[in-house]
Amino acid sequence: MSNKLILAVVGATGTQGGSVIDTVLSRPELSTKYSLRGITRNPASDKAKALSTKGVEVVKADLDDVESLKAAFSGAWGVFGVTDFWSLGSKAREIQQGKNIFNASQAANAEHLVWSSLPNVTKLSEGRRHLVAQFDGKAEVEDFIESNKGSMIASYFMPAMFTDNMKQTVNDHGQAPHRDAMHDCRVSGVVFFCPSARVTWYGHHFLKSDELCVPIGWSS
Repeated sequence: MSNKLILAVVGATGTQGGSVIDTVLSRPELSTKYSLRGITRNPASDKAKALSTKGVEVVKADLDDVESLKAAFSGAWGVFGVTDFWSLGSKAREIQQGKNIFNASQAANAEHLVWSSLPNVTKLSEGRRHLVAQFDGKAEVEDFIESNKGSMIASYFMPAMFTDNMKQTVNDHGQAPHRDAMHDCRVSGVVFFCPSARVTWYGHHFLKSDELCVPIGWSS
């Protein structure tokens, strides 16, 4: 029987969860200490099968089903929790999924929870920016964890924008949209980094390069 500590990784076939798994597997000081349990909705997917070939234990669970998460986290020392607002389109549902991850971790007596969080934009902007549900929901889950964690260790990871996301701003001709085409850097409420444009975002100033316009948040 292995004496390794079990790390249960939510979103194991996704960007963040997959990165956690790859990091542990690639670093001997981690792979000799921890065994990995990848949590996914579909263990039969190609990505899940690929994890199995690397020695990852793949377990099925649904973030909307707290009982399935309790079973998936059973015996785990640590849990990495992440939710995806864009696949849900609902702040309330994302918050509930985050609470389910925490409640299941606590029920399974996990000692350490790492929550993939983001800042609360509504609070930081004093209400001036209040349409950033993909940020605020995760921040509200963080507040819930802090208020209820008891003796559990809770850590918070706040990722920057993924390079892969830049692909969404590139048009069919392989070129990024420019300021004139975006009506002073606003398209459907999304604020972009734009060529030759100075953008203020929640009190911070950014200067854009000449190549890509990158969405960074919602404008009011």
